[in-house]
Amino acid sequence: MTATWRYFDFFLIFFFIFLIHGCSKGSGDKNSSNAISTPGSTHDHVTSINNAGDVSGWYTDDDGCNKPFITSAGLSVNIDTLGGCYGEVNSISDAGLAAGTSESSNGSYYGFIYSNGATSIIGTLGGSFSAALGINEQGEAVGYSHNGKAVHAYLYSKGSIIDLGTLGGQESSAKAINKYGQVAGYSDTGSGYHAFIYSNGAMNDLGTLGGSNSHAAAINDAGEAAGTSDADGGQHAFLYSNGLMKDLGTLGGTHSYANDINGFGTVVGWSLTSDGTQHGFIYSDGIMKDINDTAGLSCEVIEVWSINDNNQIVCLCKDGEEESFIITDID
Repeated sequence: MTATWRYFDFFLIFFFIFLIHGCSKGSGDKNSSNAISTPGSTHDHVTSINNAGDVSGWYTDDDGCNKPFITSAGLSVNIDTLGGCYGEVNSISDAGLAAGTSESSNGSYYGFIYSNGATSIIGTLGGSFSAALGINEQGEAVGYSHNGKAVHAYLYSKGSIIDLGTLGGQESSAKAINKYGQVAGYSDTGSGYHAFIYSNGAMNDLGTLGGSNSHAAAINDAGEAAGTSDADGGQHAFLYSNGLMKDLGTLGGTHSYANDINGFGTVVGWSLTSDGTQHGFIYSDGIMKDINDTAGLSCEVIEVWSINDNNQIVCLCKDGEEESFIITDID
C-alpha cells in the first residue's frame, strides 16, 4: 500500500487542514445552496452531514488550534477538546451524536463521543492512542486504536471497546457504522490492504477491482459500502452491493475516490477529469455525474464529502480560495 492510502486514516490527527473560504452561488440556478456557518474565520473543514442537515467538522482558532464543532438546528456548537490544542469531529449521526478525535492535556490522542453537551472518552485497545471516525444512532462508534502491538479497527458499544482484528495482516481501520452495527473499513491482508465489512462478529474481505488495495469509506443501512480500489493503472470509486464490487469509473481521468453513500445507494466523492482537473461527483442509477453540471454554482466543486438521504451534500468549492457548502436537491 502506498503512503497516500496508509496514512490517510492512521495519521489523520496530525494533518494540517488547508485554507477554506470565499465562494458564492450563481444567480438563476435551480438548486439552492448555503455556505456552512462555522465558528472559525478562515480555516474550517466540514466532514459529514446527517438527515437533519446538521454537519460536523473542525475549525482553526486564533491560536492556531484545531477545534471540533457540530451544527444543530442551524447553529454552531463548539466542542471542547480533551485539554490539548487539537480536536476534530469526523461523523454526526441522525440522532445528533458526534464522534471525533482530540488531543489530551498530556499530548495523547483519543477518540471521543459527544452527546447532549457532554464528551465521553472512548479509550484505547491497550495502546497509547485511538481515533473515532464513525458513529450510528445508537451511539456505537468505530475507528482505530493501538493495541500495544499494532493499530487495529475497533467497535465501541455499550461502554466496551472491541478489537475487530485484521484480514491476516498487521493493521486495520474502521471508517463507518450503520444502525445495525455493520462496520466498513480496510485491513492489511499481508499482501495489500482490502476493504471489509464487519458483521455478526466476522470481518469479511470485499476484495478489489483487480489491484492489490481497496478501502471502504462508508456504509448505509442496507449494508451497501462505498470506497476506492486499485483499478486500471489508477484508483476507482466502487459500490459494493449484494456481494459484488462495482467499478464506478471516473469523469474521464485515471482516479476517482468515493467518500460517502446515502440510504438510496447514491455515492459521492471526487474524480479526475480527462484534463487532470479534480471535480466532485455524484453517482446514482448507474451514472457518474460531474457535480459542477448539476449544482449550478459560480465556483468549481472539487470534492463532495458527504450526502444524506435528502440529497443534501457537503462539498468543497474552489474559486481561487475554498469554502464548504451545503447544496440541496441535487439531481
